[in-house]
Amino acid sequence: MIGKKLAVETVQRANDGGGESLPRILMWGVFLRLLVATWNTWVGPTPGADLDALGAHMAAQAVANSGEFLPFKMGTTQYINFLAGVYVLLCSSQFVGAAMSVLAWYVGAKALLEVTRLMAFGGRQRELATMIYCFMPSAILLTGVTLRESYQMALLNLAVLYFLRACLRWGKHNWLYFLACISVAGTLHGALLASGILFAVLAVVCHALLGRRVKMDLRVVPLAVMAVGILVVGVNFFTTFSYDLSDGLLSAVELYQDRLLSVDARTHYKEQVNIGSGTDMVLYFAWSLVQYWLEPFPWRPLTGADVVLVAENVVRLALMVMTISNIRTAQGSERRILIFLALSYLIIELTWSFGTINWGTALRHHLPSFGMLVVLGCAYRPKGTR
Repeated sequence: MIGKKLAVETVQRANDGGGESLPRILMWGVFLRLLVATWNTWVGPTPGADLDALGAHMAAQAVANSGEFLPFKMGTTQYINFLAGVYVLLCSSQFVGAAMSVLAWYVGAKALLEVTRLMAFGGRQRELATMIYCFMPSAILLTGVTLRESYQMALLNLAVLYFLRACLRWGKHNWLYFLACISVAGTLHGALLASGILFAVLAVVCHALLGRRVKMDLRVVPLAVMAVGILVVGVNFFTTFSYDLSDGLLSAVELYQDRLLSVDARTHYKEQVNIGSGTDMVLYFAWSLVQYWLEPFPWRPLTGADVVLVAENVVRLALMVMTISNIRTAQGSERRILIFLALSYLIIELTWSFGTINWGTALRHHLPSFGMLVVLGCAYRPKGTR
């Protein structure tokens, strides 16, 4: 079984050299984000901290001062209510709100480290994964301010961790924690609710397939019921509280993007959406994902900040290439888990790409599932351990 296999591999490779610097790398990651929080509070906005981040802080201040929380609504509203609660308990300071984002990022980073340990990463693999996760420039700037992304990253990393613990037979309560993380992440954005439904169903299916054989006996029935239940309840919740799909998915996507395109911006990479056939739909989805992953293209007129984004896209692309190689060389239960993570990552990113029209917003949307990509890209097996 997977639990015994990974436990043995962990003992064999945990001390392959390296790994001693992990706490220091994490502390540098925290320090840089606290530096961003300090700068934004007392000096001026850093890139990405001037509109949504400042707006969330000011809205939370207003809610905290009024003493009345906003009615339940998917998206930013839940984050504003949470931030307002923090301001009521502590103090109404932009630094406090940003420091909470740093704390959430740190929780997600610790969860990522635990995932790499359970997956029997060697010391040097864990160092590489931690460095990539800590020091991506855009992630530093966007997780040290009052934005939702730090919390989304933490929740998805924790979801992966609890899934692995469930696979290791560490108790059925891990499934409850897994579903709780997916549900809370879904309240922070409709895209995470939609992809989270499929993520949860995929996790149940993957768990059922982790044995060498899938035996169609009574043990499979609870998993099948659980998967169907998540799908039905999740879709109903999504259509009730998030996006109206009464006219179909494509219509909802077109209306949403047309509304965004009504505001002109230099970083827009999409034009008006017109889908007239099934072929148009497939091509639209495929090209949306390519643009979402790779914009800004190097041949566009670029600013200095855009050049940094191009470099980050190269890093993400390299991790994707490594993911394919790692899946090909992995075996047994390890390979199934990597396939599950890769499909989950693809579902989340594809969902984001439907409604993303510029590379500034895409930068933020890459963050929630970034931990999955880092794990996938760094899951190689050092020579002599395969």
